[in-house]
Amino acid sequence: MLIQSSRSVPVGSCVRMSLELSPNGKPIVGSGYVVRVIGGNRLGVQLSRLPAAESGRLREFLLPLILRNAREAKPVNTSPTGGLAIHGPSLRSGQAE
Repeated sequence: MLIQSSRSVPVGSCVRMSLELSPNGKPIVGSGYVVRVIGGNRLGVQLSRLPAAESGRLREFLLPLILRNAREAKPVNTSPTGGLAIHGPSLRSGQAE
């Protein structure tokens, strides 16, 4: 999971996190390890300790988003050998990338 932090944290550090899925909802609380640091304050975190109930709530939140993105994605031939890559919906003119 990529998160933004108010401070830099070294790779390998154990971090606790609170993820708010909605303004009025109960946050998902768990911990993980920093596996990547980008630009000093963005952290790639691998979740390692997430209680079963919290994991279920996160899954319920993410699954519809994943399924929607999968329906919108279309295969594109990007390799001379015929390999496929997934490409999401194209941007309309005037939209930022």
